Parts: sequence; C-alpha cells; structure tokens
Amino acid sequence: MTIRTGYMLDAVDCAKMVQRYTAHRANIFRHNKESATKPFSAASSELRTEKGGYLAMANCLIRLSLAITLLFTLFSAAASFNVYPFNQADKEARFQHLINDLRCPKCQNNNLADSNAPLATDIKNYVYESVKKGKSNDEITDFLISRYGLFIVYDPKVIWLWLLPLLIVLGGFIWTVRHIKSEPVTVADNLPHMADLIAEHEYNKDKKCRAQKHRQEKRS
Repeated sequence: MTIRTGYMLDAVDCAKMVQRYTAHRANIFRHNKESATKPFSAASSELRTEKGGYLAMANCLIRLSLAITLLFTLFSAAASFNVYPFNQADKEARFQHLINDLRCPKCQNNNLADSNAPLATDIKNYVYESVKKGKSNDEITDFLISRYGLFIVYDPKVIWLWLLPLLIVLGGFIWTVRHIKSEPVTVADNLPHMADLIAEHEYNKDKKCRAQKHRQEKRS
C-alpha cells in the first residue's frame, strides 16, 4: 500500500509515524499533568524548607540567649569578687573606712567606694597598697590632700572654711547693732540740725511770699 503525500511512503513508515505521534501526544499529556500537580508539591517542599529554616533560627536564638545569660552571670560573679583581699581584718576595716570617707575628685559628691571612675580606682589601689604596707590613715590622707586638695576629704574643717566668711559678716552686723544701741541719741545732739532745718524752711517760705507779692504788684 502506498500513500501519495508529495513523496512515497509504505505501510511500515506510516505505522511508525502514527506510533511516534501517539507516543508524542502521550508524553505531552503526561507532561501537562505533571506540570499541573507540580506547584502544589513544590509549595509543600518550600513550606517544609521554610519551616525548617525558622526552627533552625529559633534554635540559634535560644543558644545565643543562653550564652548571653551565662556571660552576664560570669561578669556578675567577677564583679562581686573581692578585688582587695586582706590577710588581716583590721587592715580591711581601715581600707573600707578610708574609701568610704574619702571623696572622688572627679565625681559629684560620691565617695571612693561608690565611684567607678578611673581616677577613683587608682586612688583605691593606692589606699589598698598603702594599708598593706602599714601606713597610717593620717599619712594616706595627708598625701591625698597634698595631691588632690581638701576636696577629697569629708572633714568638718572644710565646712569651717566655708562658714568662716559668713560668721565674720554676722559678727560684724551684731557688733554694729549693739554699738548703736549702747550710744543713745539725745535731743540736745539734734538741736543744731533741727535749727538749720527750721531756718531753711522759714527762708523758703519768705522767698515764696515775696515772689507771690511781686507777681500781684505787676498785675495791678
């Protein structure tokens, strides 16, 4: 059997062509079917992947939080550790007394014990070493006063330095008031001054009368 389609084909070639066409159509149908169902499976796979990423991120955050908590705990323990150890209780008591009585030169009314300033730390180290070497409180305080001034000590003598000018002014005022009260003024002491005032008043009165009389004469 021959079919004329612009060139000659036998029956075997036609059967092969039909078979290839049928297989091709079947492949197209299967491909379309897979394409129709692929987005759902891909979305499920992506969802599982995204969910796994969130879980991994959550685990990382939990581990990071635990690490930060552990670091804060270690720092707190280090801060609470006594950095000024003493072998003798009396020296430790002297050290605590000094750092509570001495003022930080760079702080606003804070003592050395409550200050974390670098200068306060240096002074505390000096006090610690001096107490360990056996220096007295007066020696330590005198050295710090010579270096940082009287501001470093909470001492009543410093208050007297501030109050002394006020006391001098107050004393002068009291002395003046008492001096005035102790010398009473009599009428005889004021007579000359009163006579001058009366004479001045009479002169002004007479001058005013003459001026008024002169104006009246001009009008007439």
